[in-house]
Amino acid sequence: MSAVIALCHFCDQHGPSVLINTRVQYGTDSSKETSSALTTSTTTCCACEMSSKFVSVDEKTQANYISCRMPYHLPRLSSWLQHVCVRSLSCEVNPCLFSERENCCLSLSFSVRDAMARGFYRWFSIVITMRDLALLSGLWQFLHRFVNTVIKIIQERALQVYNLEKPFRFNNPPQSRSLSSLTRYNYIFAQIHTWFSWLLRAQTRYYTECIPRSPYYHAQPDIALDGDIRSLQSFLGPDSFKRLVLGLLEGKQIILRGDNLNAVESAVKTLKTLVPEKCCKDTINAEEYLVPEISNLLGVGTQVAVPQPTVGIIRVDILQGNCHLRTLEQESSRYPTYANELLKAVENRTLNNKVLNYHIAALKKEWTNISKLVDRVPVENSSALLLALGVQDQDRQLIKFWSRSLKSVCTS
Repeated sequence: MSAVIALCHFCDQHGPSVLINTRVQYGTDSSKETSSALTTSTTTCCACEMSSKFVSVDEKTQANYISCRMPYHLPRLSSWLQHVCVRSLSCEVNPCLFSERENCCLSLSFSVRDAMARGFYRWFSIVITMRDLALLSGLWQFLHRFVNTVIKIIQERALQVYNLEKPFRFNNPPQSRSLSSLTRYNYIFAQIHTWFSWLLRAQTRYYTECIPRSPYYHAQPDIALDGDIRSLQSFLGPDSFKRLVLGLLEGKQIILRGDNLNAVESAVKTLKTLVPEKCCKDTINAEEYLVPEISNLLGVGTQVAVPQPTVGIIRVDILQGNCHLRTLEQESSRYPTYANELLKAVENRTLNNKVLNYHIAALKKEWTNISKLVDRVPVENSSALLLALGVQDQDRQLIKFWSRSLKSVCTS
């Protein structure tokens, strides 16, 4: 599959849907391609309807630029376009470059004014998909600049119609409305076909797709064996590792999401060893997002939609062998005593991995006992005990979370 460009929208009746896609066929009878797309199309509402098919032929290169609503005669391509359509309109930040399975995609979503819509907006996105991630990344600036120009033209046309229609808004506006109606331009799809065809032709004049993507795509680095904490620190980086450990110790939800499930599973199992078993509700390869009450250490693949990071959620994306930590937590200048001792032990290269694991287990047992003891002492008598145990202010959140988790499990 060479590059394919599609315009998607969020339909009130059908949800995320593809409006038009443009692709290139070399040495193919264009009339046959058009008739195949026409005979296999399905019935849609007026908002998703695109009755015309467009074909432009480059006689010099014998390339046919074909635009239709969905290439139903190409099931794999249709399935992939529907997948990126849903993701671009519901799951990802904007703009977004992502890769799954054998394909990658650049997505830019935008809104269009509509006086008849709920909230006066309708959502659209333009997605560009191909198999060569290195090529798509290299074309980022060119594609981003061109697509933004197309988006601006569509938005300006729709804004003019919006200003005319807003004073006459109906009490019961229609749910379905085509892009031609939004812009009052009957040839909008022909114009989009021209734009997309030019873009496909322009990028193929100077760049060619190379398959496989790049020599590094499948070279996913191992996060080492389960329980190898130093390898995890090296992979995440010292700063990200420190913030991830702090969040786990204090009860934040940790979400590890990646395209290498072995790496995600290894990271989850390694992090699990840092806290008491009763304080960690881990889930590996979950099919959907789980709330913190069910799983506070969650490992998922890239096909699972997860929330953006919040004060109580720390998200780690493992993509193409790279790791990116995303959090809204403010970096603390004072870490819990257990975290400081743990990080100091990890940095101490005189301790081999076996000794390090024993040392972490001893530290974990020590602070488990401290948490249990503090929980059993009345609040009015706890000051002297905390002083005797060497508990400081930065340890209170850790003790509070551990005590609550250990107590709730014992009670249940």
